Amino acid sequence: MKVPKQTEKADHVKQSSKIVILGISGSGRKGSYNTAMLEAAKQVLPQNATLEIVNVSKLPLYNQDLEHDLPEAVKELKKKIRSADAILIATPEHNYSVTAVLKNAIEWGNRPLEMLRGAANPPQ
Repeated sequence: MKVPKQTEKADHVKQSSKIVILGISGSGRKGSYNTAMLEAAKQVLPQNATLEIVNVSKLPLYNQDLEHDLPEAVKELKKKIRSADAILIATPEHNYSVTAVLKNAIEWGNRPLEMLRGAANPPQ
């Protein structure tokens, strides 16, 4: 029996699985050019990739007091982040920085820290 080389295994996995990309627009505007760019990106994806765009403008403002009982919208975002292979962000610039909408999504996405540290029972 021939044992496949590590690179052959990796090539097989790459060929047989889809790359899951999560798209996040830093704009909450209905006619956002950034959201439109993410939609356009769907048209040029390789066949082995998918792009799901999430609306992070509906997230509640970050509040550390809510970390023990996460709002459903936050739980859903975190679930999508964990299952994504990549995150594609399109955002306008506001006052020489990212938008408040994107900053809020980043705050929710990377908290609580126990999830980042690989806690045995991280909150969902």
